[in-house]
Order: sequence, then structure tokens, then C-alpha cells
Amino acid sequence: MSGERLPKDQLIRSRQEIGKVIHKGKSYQSRSFTLYCLAGEGNKIGVLVGKRYGGAVRRNRIRRRIKEIYRRNQTMFPKNMWMIFMVKPGVTASFLDLKNEILCSVQTQCPD
Repeated sequence: MSGERLPKDQLIRSRQEIGKVIHKGKSYQSRSFTLYCLAGEGNKIGVLVGKRYGGAVRRNRIRRRIKEIYRRNQTMFPKNMWMIFMVKPGVTASFLDLKNEILCSVQTQCPD
């Protein structure tokens, strides 16, 4: 089971890294989220879900879904890119819809 986990070094967790990507990177709007991209060392992903989205169970579920989409489809994401997905309140997309939206957004908006 541990082989199917996203390594911690591929996660953006610190406030400094989050602030750097949001303030220096480019942002792209989507129906379900705002995507921030910044060229960096290696691939990293961060998921921000505000309390307005819902309770802890709902917030963690969408966070896990986005991380799992990234983990399963890493080859479709650009190399050496730090990305933050800021989920918009009220999103009720299924896993498949969310996957299609994320992959389309990343491939068209984030440069290689």
C-alpha cells in the first residue's frame, strides 16, 4: 500500500512555498478550482480547500481526490512545475469530471 502513496517530497506544505507559487506564479481559472503554476525544482502539488467548501470530511475528500488524480497521471503533468489547486466553494464534481477538468487545465494552461 505504501507504494501507492504520493511521496511527501512532491507535496507543497509550507506557507512560504504556497505564497511563492501564488504570488510569483501564473493563475488560471477553471469551473471547479483556480490553478497556480510556477516553474521549480521537480514536480510538486498543493491543494487548498477553504472552510467555506464544507465540513472536514468534504474538504478532505476533495483534497484526496485531487492528489490521487495527480498521482495516477503524473506523466501527463508538465515537468519541473509546482502547482497549487485552490478549490472553489460549492464544487460537486464526480471523480471522473474532476479528473477531466484537471488534466485539460494543466495540459492547456501550464507550459512544459
